[in-house]
Amino acid sequence: MAKPRLRQQIAQEAARLMTEGGIRDIGLARRKAASRFGRVDRSALPSDEEIGLARQAWHQIYAGPAHALSTQRLRRLALEAMRLLQEFQPVLIGDAWEGTPHGNSAIVLQLFAEFPEQVIFKLQSSRIPYAEMARQTRPNRSDTQPEHAGFGFLVDGVAVELHVYPSAARLPTGRPKGSGTRWRGGNLTELLELIEEDRIGATGDAQPERR
Repeated sequence: MAKPRLRQQIAQEAARLMTEGGIRDIGLARRKAASRFGRVDRSALPSDEEIGLARQAWHQIYAGPAHALSTQRLRRLALEAMRLLQEFQPVLIGDAWEGTPHGNSAIVLQLFAEFPEQVIFKLQSSRIPYAEMARQTRPNRSDTQPEHAGFGFLVDGVAVELHVYPSAARLPTGRPKGSGTRWRGGNLTELLELIEEDRIGATGDAQPERR
């Protein structure tokens, strides 16, 4: 089998595993997908970006109206969290940003603060029960991002993950240093634009939404 075709098939299978099987780790999904095609050379393995594109294609073909509603709900919940944490220059990444929700999708935010304790104080003062996640150096296998703290809480039954980076690690684009060319995400203003696009797509009304 030609490698380009095999890469595409593995990407499609990894996308299916992440969407239907609820696998959140893209590296795990890639390995499981590749194992179904026997012994696969590393050069035939799809990149994170190829799997992400395959997931988007899968949703466009199979998900239907329920997918649009799930995306809209995740994005509106993300908007609430980003407004609460606006002082930390939040950036939304992952399923909510890319429009690829599944049953286990979390809202993933990247924050920037001088000290992680500032985020803890914000959560405590807002009376939000939270759990501390293990300090991480590489949230994805392809990342080389600096060490960061992590916190999690629930909003309306949906998990919110906060990845808190040092303020000095923030690039002018808003993403963390070392996030690479495959990084995709958006700030509060960009999320509002996505939500507006969702609304127009659902209603066919090109008039701007009042906020």
